[in-house]
Amino acid sequence: MIPLRILHFVGSRPGPAGDGARTLIAALTRQGHASAVAVPELDEVAPVPAVQVMAYGSGLFASLFGARTEFARTIATWTPDLIHVHDLELLQVALDLARRLSLSVVVSVHGRETAHTARLLRDPRIAWVLLPTESLRAYYLGKIGLGRDRATILPPGVDVAAAGSCRYRTADGQTVIGFSGSFDPSSGIERLCEAIRGLRRDLPVRGLFRPATSEDRERLESLLERTDSQGLIQSVAPEDTGFMSHIDVFADLRTDDRVSVPVLEAMACARPVVALAVGGAPELVRDGQTALLVAPDRSGTLADALRQLTDPALRRVLGEAGRLLAKERYDVAIISEACVELYRVALGDTANSNAKAESSTTYKRISETRIR
Repeated sequence: MIPLRILHFVGSRPGPAGDGARTLIAALTRQGHASAVAVPELDEVAPVPAVQVMAYGSGLFASLFGARTEFARTIATWTPDLIHVHDLELLQVALDLARRLSLSVVVSVHGRETAHTARLLRDPRIAWVLLPTESLRAYYLGKIGLGRDRATILPPGVDVAAAGSCRYRTADGQTVIGFSGSFDPSSGIERLCEAIRGLRRDLPVRGLFRPATSEDRERLESLLERTDSQGLIQSVAPEDTGFMSHIDVFADLRTDDRVSVPVLEAMACARPVVALAVGGAPELVRDGQTALLVAPDRSGTLADALRQLTDPALRRVLGEAGRLLAKERYDVAIISEACVELYRVALGDTANSNAKAESSTTYKRISETRIR
């Protein structure tokens, strides 16, 4: 098939918007498709190998003094087939460009957005809205009013082949509990710290956290100092790519419905997961098989789950099952194949609602075919 040329809008915010986008773009590039990345400023986003990065300029100054017009000319010269928006903060800019160049738009949504942003998703230039879970799709269909022929399931992908090189940690009698992500109010980081401190009274456990940003790391250090936990919980740099090889268990206590890419990464690395039985986690993992889900409002359940996973044999069973689930459902090879098929539908007859409705099950069909 003819390779595609995709312009990706990627923001600087940590999380699935950036993590999933870079993994997908790298996979598309390996498959022979051309990708360019549009960013607010060149120094705000980590580079993607072999991919051209172009800054459109942000703020009123860029709009008034023609930076956006020059950006549109540059993009027109690059001749993209369509636009993929990975960060909804950039959706308005992407839609403006799409109107100028008569391009279709695909949008990845990672959680419940503000009413204003959600309304933008009804723009007729948007061919697909990609949602990571069934619960989020139901929300956008019911509360936001998206058409069923425009909203489809496509979670972030992880590079399972690369994760296969992540070895188990050398046994030293301790259990290392890891966390990776933003330290926002919904992260549950204080609850996790409290659980680790409680377990430490009678079990050899410690924590290792990878903050999403340098600002998150400063907040963590402040929390550890305030709770006298510096010797019990340590942090690594946000860019530490070997983080998973230094932990035994991965904990994610988010209370919102955003999908945690580090949870998928942990499963790909055969690390058992502890998560709350709310939000997106119940759809990502299999309780009792790849993860232990705990009630968000019952004290002691988190510590009980972590205590169970101090057993190396149980960790190995859940971890290997998690690796298999990641390979079957979240491998970027599957996600990119489904994404390319959706791109091609968007470039075809987007007015044909029957064809669009049939294509909305693309990810499910491809992932289930891989399992057989």
